[in-house]
Formats: sequence, structure tokens, C-alpha cells
Amino acid sequence: MSKNTLAQFVKLMADPKVAAILKATKSKTGLTTKQISAQTKIPNNQLYYTINKMQDADLLTIVNQVQVKNLTENYYSSAHLSHETPQDLDGLDTDLTDISGTWTQAHVQQVLQWIMLLNHDFTEAYQEEMTRKQPDKSAIFSVTRS
Repeated sequence: MSKNTLAQFVKLMADPKVAAILKATKSKTGLTTKQISAQTKIPNNQLYYTINKMQDADLLTIVNQVQVKNLTENYYSSAHLSHETPQDLDGLDTDLTDISGTWTQAHVQQVLQWIMLLNHDFTEAYQEEMTRKQPDKSAIFSVTRS
């Protein structure tokens, strides 16, 4: 990945809409934009640009298409991010601690994306746990996270 593309991915991962969409679309069956809008409280007309960017970054995949009158309704899912090994890391041996410098240099984009996604999942889980255990202090975490 070029620096520009990596910067775009980082910017995308920092967008609160992306976090909400990733959380809403974890099901393997996927959701339509209307269903994503209902779950995330993001207006439908504000989703299309973000969803297209997320597809370009392989954060969302179309898992089903249904013909509704003259329109094709897409079902988007982010389940592949947590239920499968990232595509470009499939060629690794089972020992993930044995990654050569040559391989890492050749796959730096995929490794960095994978690390950012893992960090995102950790941050979301940590915030949910803090909210559950200490609801009065969870607002502090949200403010400092930005």
C-alpha cells in the first residue's frame, strides 16, 4: 500500500461512522443500508460514501443481493474481518511469530491494516466493558479516545 492509501485507511478507521457500521454489520448474513441506518442512527443518505470507501478498503463485502422492483438491494457484512484470516495473511505458516523481514516488507500494507483492525476491535471491547462495569466513568474514555 502506498503511504497515501495507508493514510486514507487510517483516516477511515478513525471515522466514528466506520466504527458504528463495522459493529452493526458483524453478521455473516449482512444488512442493507436501510438496516444499517436503523441500527447506527446514521441517516441513510450519509451512509453511501462511507460504505463505498469501506468496500474499497475491504472492510465491507456484499454478501447478498436481492432484486426489489428495479433496484438491486445489497447486503453488507464485516464478518470476514473477525471470522476469517485476512486474505493476504493466508500464506503464513501457523507460527505467526516467524515472519521474515522480507515478507513483512512486501506485505506491510496488509500487516498494518490487520493491526489497526485488531486495535479497533480491542478498543470497542474495552469501551463496552468499561461502560458495563463503570458507567459513570465511560464518558471519560469516550472523550480521551478522540
